[in-house]
Amino acid sequence: MSLMSASPSGSASESSSARNTPQTPSASNVRVNELAAETNLDTQTISAHRVQGAHASMGSWRLVSLCTLLSRIFGLIRDAAMAALFGSGPLLDAFTIAFRLPNLARVLLGEGVLATAFLPQLLEVEREEGQRSAFRLATALCILLFGGLSLAVLFTQLILLLGVLPWLNNPDNQLLCWLTVYLLPYVVFVCAAAQLSTMLHAFHRFMAAALIPVVLNLGWLLALALVAWLIESPQIQIQILALLIVVLGFIQCLALVPSLWQVGFRYQSDWWQARSKILATISRMGPILGALLVLQFSAVWESALSWLLSADGTSSAQGVAWLGGIEAPLPSGAATFLYLGQRLYQFPLGIFGIALGTVLYPLLSRHAQAHDWQAFRSSISLAARLVLAIGVPASVGLFSLALPVTDLLFGRGAFDWPAIEQTARVIQTYSVGIWAMCGLVIAQRAFYALDDRWTPLNIAFIGTATGMLTGLCSLWWLGTSGLAWGTTVSAIMQVLWNYRRLYQKIPASEHIPHREPGSSLSVMFLQIAFCNGAMALVCQSLLWVAGQYFVSHGSTLDRLMLVMIPMTGSILVFALTSRLIGYKDPWIVVQRRVSVEP
Repeated sequence: MSLMSASPSGSASESSSARNTPQTPSASNVRVNELAAETNLDTQTISAHRVQGAHASMGSWRLVSLCTLLSRIFGLIRDAAMAALFGSGPLLDAFTIAFRLPNLARVLLGEGVLATAFLPQLLEVEREEGQRSAFRLATALCILLFGGLSLAVLFTQLILLLGVLPWLNNPDNQLLCWLTVYLLPYVVFVCAAAQLSTMLHAFHRFMAAALIPVVLNLGWLLALALVAWLIESPQIQIQILALLIVVLGFIQCLALVPSLWQVGFRYQSDWWQARSKILATISRMGPILGALLVLQFSAVWESALSWLLSADGTSSAQGVAWLGGIEAPLPSGAATFLYLGQRLYQFPLGIFGIALGTVLYPLLSRHAQAHDWQAFRSSISLAARLVLAIGVPASVGLFSLALPVTDLLFGRGAFDWPAIEQTARVIQTYSVGIWAMCGLVIAQRAFYALDDRWTPLNIAFIGTATGMLTGLCSLWWLGTSGLAWGTTVSAIMQVLWNYRRLYQKIPASEHIPHREPGSSLSVMFLQIAFCNGAMALVCQSLLWVAGQYFVSHGSTLDRLMLVMIPMTGSILVFALTSRLIGYKDPWIVVQRRVSVEP
C-alpha cells in the first residue's frame, strides 16, 4: 500500500492529543497499529503522515485558490473584451451558444462525472496493484476517452455540415452552425485535460492543473488581440477566434505532460488489460452524472421561468398569455439579473469551495480505501470548520456590499439604477447560501470517496425539487429574488442533510468517539455569530459614512471607494474580533501547521 511521501515529523497538536488521550487504546489507535503492520511503519510515522498530509493539503488549497482567483479575474476581463470587440448582437450570441456544448462537456464529463469516478479507481489500483497498473489504467482511459470523443465529434460535425447547414437560409443561423463545427474539437481537448489533471491530483500535484484555466484565459485574450489587429471583418474575426480556442485546448493538454512525466507516468502498451477496471469506472458514473444533471436542470429551470414569466419574455403588455393574461410577475431583464447574480456568488464558490474540494478529494479517497476513519473524519471536520470560518464571512460580506459591488461592476451604459437594485437583491439572496454551496461540494466529494454515489443523488433530487417549488411560489411576491431563494434554500437543505448522513456513515464501520463536546460546538457557533455580527455592523456603518463623501452611481473612483472602505474595515474588524475572543479557525488559512484532530 502506498502512502504520500512525507517526512515523519511531530506536531504540537499531536503532543497535546497524546497528553489528553486515555491509556486505553481507542479504535483510531487500533487502526494506526493496523496501518503500521500493513506498511511496516511505526505508529509515530503513520501519525506523522496524517499531520503532514493535512499540511500539504492546506498548502495545495491555497495554491489552487490563488490560481482560481487569477482565472476568474482574467475570465471577467475576457468577457469584457469579447463584448467590446463584438458588441451585443447575433455575432456574440452565436459564439456564446456554440461554446455552450464544449463548456457543458467540461462541466459534466471532464471535470465532473468521469474525473470524480476515475480518481478513487486510480488510487485503489495504485494501492493494491502498484504504480504500473495505475498507469496502465490511466493510459487505457485516456486512449478510450480521446478516441471515443474524437469519433463522436467527427460524427456530429458531419451531421451539422451535411444534414443541417444546407437547410439554413438565415446568415445568423449559418454562422451558429459553422461556429459549432469549429468549436466541437475543443470538447476532446478540454475533457482530456481534465483527465490528465485528475491523474496529477492523485499524486498530489496541483500546480500545473490549477494553472490551466489561467493559461486558457490569457491565450484567449492574446487571440482576441491578434484577430482584432490582423482582421477587419467581425464575422471572420469570430470564426478565426473559434479555431484558435481549439488550438488553446491542445496546448492545455501539452502543458500537463511535463508534470505527468515528473510523477513517473509512462505510456503502457498493454493498456487493454485494464478494460475491466474501465468498466468499473463507467459503472460509477451513472449516479454522479445524475446528481450533476439535477443541478444543471435547476439552473435551466430558473432561466426558463425568468424568461417565460418576465415582461420581455413571452408576456405582453396585457400579461402572460399562456397563463390567462395575468400580469407578468417578473420585471424586464430578470434573466440578466439572475445571470449576473450567479456570476458573483460563483466567485467565492470557485475560489474556496471547489478549490478545497479538489484538493481534499484524493486525500479522502486514500483515507477511505485504507479504512483510516479517524483521518477521514479529521479531514472532514477541518473542512467543515473552514467552510464556516470562510464561507459565512463571504456570505455576510457579499450580502452587505451587494449594491455597491453591483454598481461598480455592472453599472454602465444602459444598465441603469433600477437594474442595479434588482441585481443587488438577487445577489443578496444568493449570498445567504454561499457557505452552504461551498460545504455541499465537499460533502458530495466525501460520499464519492466512500464509494457512496447514491446518497448525494437522492439528496440532490429532493433538495432541488424543494428549491424549485420554493422559487416558483416565492417569485409571485418577491420577484426575481424569489427564484434565487429557490437555489439558496436548496443548497442549505442539501448541505445540512448531506453532513448529517455523512457523520452517521463514517462511524458505522468503526465506532470512533466524537471528541468535541456539545459545549465546544456551542462556543464555536457563538464565536462565529459574534465575529460576523461585528463585521456586518461595521460594514454597514462604514458604508453609510463613505456615502457622505462618495456618490453612488458616480465616477469609477467613487464606486470603488464605496466598496473598498467598508470591505477593508470589515476584514480588519473580523480579524481583530476573532483574535480577541480566541476564534482560531479563520487563521488556519495562513498557518503553516494545522491541527487535524477531529
